[in-house]
Amino acid sequence: MKLNLTFITTLFLTITLSLFSVSFSFGQTRSMGSDGILGKLQNVIDEAENREMEVVRIEADIIRTTKETIRTLDPSFSYSIVAVASNRIQDIDIEVYKKINYQWVLIEKDDDEQDIAAVTIEPSDYDEYKIVVKVYKFYSDYDVGHYGLAIIHD
Repeated sequence: MKLNLTFITTLFLTITLSLFSVSFSFGQTRSMGSDGILGKLQNVIDEAENREMEVVRIEADIIRTTKETIRTLDPSFSYSIVAVASNRIQDIDIEVYKKINYQWVLIEKDDDEQDIAAVTIEPSDYDEYKIVVKVYKFYSDYDVGHYGLAIIHD
């Protein structure tokens, strides 16, 4: 089964609705375990499992500007790479690079203005890929937050 934008769209709606529910229930918009990141990552995992996809990497960390991770991707799978931002971050982006002739070359990015970023990668080779998570904008009064990253394949 090939990944497509349906997974990403469904995931975005699931996270948005769950955040609305938490905000409505508790009267808060910026409070949910590790500044919101744990609940958002759980939504990513749940959505992947509902679609019988495999989560092959999960990470969460503090971020001020950018974080990088390297992952070997297998061409026999399609991958969704999803970054979610804590409630302190207004806009988070992803860039994916592949090493070509000893240099990292940008192959895919999600740079829209949302607190979730997602890309789909269909590797052509069994090779290393660099994933860069970037914070583009924080909510006022913040200059640090948390992010969660999930790598999922079919």
